[in-house]
Formats: sequence, C-alpha cells, structure tokens
Amino acid sequence: MLDAKKIKAARALLDWNQQTLSQKSGLSIPAIANIERGAAKPRQDTLELIQQTFEQNGIEFIEPYGVQFVGDKFSMKMWSGHDSQFKIWADMFKEFSDGNGGEILMSGISDRPAVDRYPKEIAAFVRRRIDMKIDLRLLFCEDDSEIIGADPTIYRQIPKVLFAQTPHYIYKNKVALLQWDIQRVILLENKALAETFRQQFNYNWSIAKPLTTFTQIL
Repeated sequence: MLDAKKIKAARALLDWNQQTLSQKSGLSIPAIANIERGAAKPRQDTLELIQQTFEQNGIEFIEPYGVQFVGDKFSMKMWSGHDSQFKIWADMFKEFSDGNGGEILMSGISDRPAVDRYPKEIAAFVRRRIDMKIDLRLLFCEDDSEIIGADPTIYRQIPKVLFAQTPHYIYKNKVALLQWDIQRVILLENKALAETFRQQFNYNWSIAKPLTTFTQIL
C-alpha cells in the first residue's frame, strides 16, 4: 500500500520535488505536502493516481517497504520436468495479455525435438500466439530446414558456432534459458539483461541466412 514514506522515496529516486509531482499528477502542492506530512488521510483514488504517476515514470513499489526503478529489477525462477516448457509458454502469454501483441525471439532452437516431445502442445501454442498477434523470429542451425507453420520468413539460419549458444527465448524484460536435455528452464527477469540479449539476437539475425527451402513438420 502506498504511504508517505514511499511517496517521498519515489520522489527522491526520480529527483522530483513536490512541484514536479504536482505537475505530473495534477494534484495540488498543498495536497501532496499534507499527505507526506501525515496531516491528511488521502482517498484511495488519490493514492492510486500518485502510484500510477510514479509507475508511468519507471518506478515500481515493492511490498512492504521497497521502491525501485523497474529497470533495476532482477528475479530468477527455475522449472524442471516435462511441464517446464508449458510453464514458460504460460508466462509468455501472461506477459502479452494486454492485447497489444509484441514479439518473442528464439535462438538456438530446433523445431524437430519440440514437435517430437510436445506435438499437441506446440500446435496449441502456435494457434494462441497467432490469435494474440504475437510476432515470432527464430534463429536455428544452418543445416536445419524443418519448420513449424507455413511462414519461412520468421526463420533464419545461423552458423553452427552461433547455434552452439544456450537455447533461449527473449520476450518483454525476460530471458528464458533452456536446458533441453534435462528438461529445465531458467527464467531471468531484468530489463538491461533482456535488452543485451535482444541486441545480440538482432545482430545475429542481420547476418543470418533466410530460408530458401524448408520442410513443414507441423
């Protein structure tokens, strides 16, 4: 819950004075001053307005007392077992649930093992991704030409030396590392880290070869 301490801490992170917060939120300076001094009990909608203003400027509030920049956030989750892949797909769809679409990047991936292991689930993933208007680009090995779906333009082939990288997904502020042989997924969430992986992917994509021939396996 937002309180006076968090408001002052958020202002300090952004180097805002009360006047700046007033201009950004539309609240008066006396109202903000009274809230921070504890001289007034603000309405819930007023607190929500203040919180929304900070969040729109890159601040995240952590219960019970924390305040941080969104870009500073770092978290890790790990899933093991046959359903670990399903959990990462579910997280993807949750991240894109705002209806605005987006893009998933996949690198070091081969479609054949995935289709062999999860044929029905892969088909459902593809349908839902398309329904949610989520774009996909995938980098796979130069000697691979088996693809899912009928759109070869989302695939490019990279040299074996680059394909040897740990298979991974990149989406939003997240990077998922896939340990396919032991059925483990490690999910990292950090804006700067995800952007680093995304830049490397885009460079590899720029030097990769478009498909000229392919075999559709699903």
